[in-house]
Amino acid sequence: LVRARVVAGGVAKAFEEVVSLEGYQGWESFAPGAEKWETVVVEILEVVQGFQWDVQALCDGVQRGDPVTSPPISCGSVSNLVVKFYPGGIEGSRSDRSSLFFGGPQGLLAKVKVTVDGVTRSFSERTSLGGWRGWKNFGPAQPTYGNITFQLSEVSTGFVWDLAALGSSVEKAQRGAVLQSPAFACKDVQGLVVQFYPKGTTQAAEGQASLYLQASTSVFVRAVVTVDGTTRTLAAVIDNGGGRGWREFMPARSSYGAVTVEVVEVGRGFVWDVSKHRLEDLRKGPGVESPTFECMGVRGLKLKLYPQGASDSPSGRARVQLLGPGDVELVVRFTIDGQQQSFVPAEPVPLQQCYNDMVPARKTFEFVAVEVLKVVHLVSEGVSVRTPAGWTTGGAPPSVQVLGRGPKLRAQFQDLLDATFQLQPGTDFALRTTGKAPRRLALDSVHRVEHRGLWDAYAQRLQQLHSKHKGKCCPTLEDPVATSGVLPYAVEDLRTGLNVVYLFMGIAPTDAFRIPDLQAKSWLSQQGDLHLAECSSQADECSEEGHGKWRGCCAMLLCRVVLGTPEVVQPEEVIRSHGDSRVVGPVRTADSYRSIAVPGPASIYPEFIIVYRRVF
Repeated sequence: LVRARVVAGGVAKAFEEVVSLEGYQGWESFAPGAEKWETVVVEILEVVQGFQWDVQALCDGVQRGDPVTSPPISCGSVSNLVVKFYPGGIEGSRSDRSSLFFGGPQGLLAKVKVTVDGVTRSFSERTSLGGWRGWKNFGPAQPTYGNITFQLSEVSTGFVWDLAALGSSVEKAQRGAVLQSPAFACKDVQGLVVQFYPKGTTQAAEGQASLYLQASTSVFVRAVVTVDGTTRTLAAVIDNGGGRGWREFMPARSSYGAVTVEVVEVGRGFVWDVSKHRLEDLRKGPGVESPTFECMGVRGLKLKLYPQGASDSPSGRARVQLLGPGDVELVVRFTIDGQQQSFVPAEPVPLQQCYNDMVPARKTFEFVAVEVLKVVHLVSEGVSVRTPAGWTTGGAPPSVQVLGRGPKLRAQFQDLLDATFQLQPGTDFALRTTGKAPRRLALDSVHRVEHRGLWDAYAQRLQQLHSKHKGKCCPTLEDPVATSGVLPYAVEDLRTGLNVVYLFMGIAPTDAFRIPDLQAKSWLSQQGDLHLAECSSQADECSEEGHGKWRGCCAMLLCRVVLGTPEVVQPEEVIRSHGDSRVVGPVRTADSYRSIAVPGPASIYPEFIIVYRRVF
């Protein structure tokens, strides 16, 4: 939805309210006619997340109590919104009033504003989009209606629990009595539950209400919790072993409105209840260990607590340490008895360095929690392969993350497309199919692939080549690949001595976002090789325009590729290469591309998906 101003022929007109850009909006009588018009200026004054729904032809003959229901509508980041409008009202509403309700996906909060023929209703505070919300007495009932305008603002992830709807359960609650919310999901975390003690727990101070947040699995949560104007922020690893929250959240009262939980951040971690361990007799040096756990694809992790400190700890300080396999490096954040300590080095560090002398030594502790922020899997025996910079998950399960849309990032990838664009007349797919050759590839969006399985296979290939060449550097190409020197997005150092480069692979947009199993694709030649391109225009020959949401867009993968010792052959030589890779043609010229082939998908990692449009 937009509010816009148009200037043409010396006349300026504006939409006072927001309108939908779907279809055409404007004025039948805009300005006096003229033989010559020089410019038409359209100024967008405001952009609003929302939609307009034309109900003019839908409300005729609808009886009281019967709804007119919209189809599911996607609105910005919110999908499957549905509006139910009752032109004659519902049972229980005033006889001269219409009714309107809306519903959407669970786990989202937003401020909502709805306008029907000049009558506007809104939620001034953010409300849950899950379930049904609305107004029993929306506005005057009338014989005909025009548009319903639905606006969203301040959309966030969270949950609203209506305590007022519980009635006497709240008023009659005794000290120690708990009310539990329905389970809800936020940011892919299932089984979140709010536990509210209207008169406080038995351990709370007299006259104080208590509130805790639980989850069905161990997970780090940063959340903002509000009850009737009292707001607190929680940052802790929670699970189903009692939850984390506040013994004294707010002054207790006889009635409450609603609990609003806004989930700002989630991560993966583990909570360890150490209160059951006998710690009183431990001196400096000995410690106790947690059960083993798995987090972000790393198995065999466990926590160790030294209540009086490790042998090398500063005097009077307790230590918590993360133990586990030696082939990973981590960035972690510890919490002990509610005191959060960040352990966030500039780069991931080995597990033996994942510790913190956090709090004063003492004889009793309640819980220790760890949040794993980043995992790097290493390859032993000389080659260290860090996961690509910027991964937000452990790559298991695989995911595709959209990169930021900042101008600097877009400029880097657009420069990459431009610098490697070298159209070969007569070979381009678009030219052969449409009769037109693109003169440029315009960037649409960039996405990062986080796939642990593909990354591990690529890392093993690096190790194989490292062992094969006994740690020596492989000879480089006489003519470097076209992507050299124009690498995007602050990529990590590729100088492994194994000729690791970036190359393109053309692909249909729908295939790209399936995080493909490369061995199952037709990209493999009869010899089992995988062919890649050093020019964006060369990869474009193998791409095709998408359909549906990708209509008008093409895609290519930007892959890390290990060439090892490449064998350079002439185009007429069709025999299989005996090198680690094969380059057809010693140099790239203005009239020809080089073909670069590697033996199977383990030699590449498809790191980025580049979505673009052809410009003719």
